[in-house]
Amino acid sequence: MSALALISGTIGRRPERRTARTGKPFVTASLRAVGGGSVMWWSVVAFDDGAAAELLALVEGDAVAIGGPMKAEIWAPADGKARVNLSIVATTVASLKAAQRKSKATPRAAERKSGEDRGTHNDLNDDMPF
Repeated sequence: MSALALISGTIGRRPERRTARTGKPFVTASLRAVGGGSVMWWSVVAFDDGAAAELLALVEGDAVAIGGPMKAEIWAPADGKARVNLSIVATTVASLKAAQRKSKATPRAAERKSGEDRGTHNDLNDDMPF
């Protein structure tokens, strides 16, 4: 069973390009998501060229949101304690890195900052009754 999900977190393992036996390239990564005070680790795989390229541009620790079909499977390792394996096939990848831009103030923004546009003139005294 699978469902569509949007998971946000940080890249836990640097994304890695791989090739399937059929020759089709794909990208794998891990995602660390924190919720309710606990950490959940997700296995991520991207077959879509766009999603794969977005993943490959990220490094360990980068904030990201990943959307696509997800699976939650229960498995039991040798110690017998049942665990949940969370995986998502990335169809959408959005980096949540802060954009590093220099702010260019427009002349209108400069007016607002200087107080010229904060009601220094009285344009509210019109003849409209309320």
